Amino acid sequence: MIHTGSVYVKPGEISAHKCACFYRFEATLRQEFLYRFVFLTVKLLAPRLKAMSFRSLFIGIDRYKSPLISNLWCAVRDAQALYGLFGDAFGISDSLLLTNEQATRAAILQAIKNLQRAKPADVVVIGFSGHGCDTHHLITHNADPIALDVVAILVTL
Repeated sequence: MIHTGSVYVKPGEISAHKCACFYRFEATLRQEFLYRFVFLTVKLLAPRLKAMSFRSLFIGIDRYKSPLISNLWCAVRDAQALYGLFGDAFGISDSLLLTNEQATRAAILQAIKNLQRAKPADVVVIGFSGHGCDTHHLITHNADPIALDVVAILVTL
């Protein structure tokens, strides 16, 4: 799992008052960041990948079931970009992309459980693009903001 430490990034969030021109600029910067990130990852991992497998899970949620959770604009696109970039570099045989309605708590936990079958030498990448909260929960598609412990996913390190 890639953890950004104390840096809190909200990919895909864009407020309604931003103009379309700035939005395109922001999307271009995000895409450039994703390409550079994957390029560096591939460069660092390429020598080791001959003896290991690559497994990944990418989650992107723009649309939430609860009307109390605001929708996003680019979270699905970010997850699709990462899935495509890593897939082009390492293959998609052991990769999964969950978006919007597919990204329920049960589906995400099942996908993580499947990733636990990885061997110690394997490379595992999990990417999440969507809402999070101060209590360190990942907000799933079917999350209830009033009962996060029931339907959201608590992230502990």
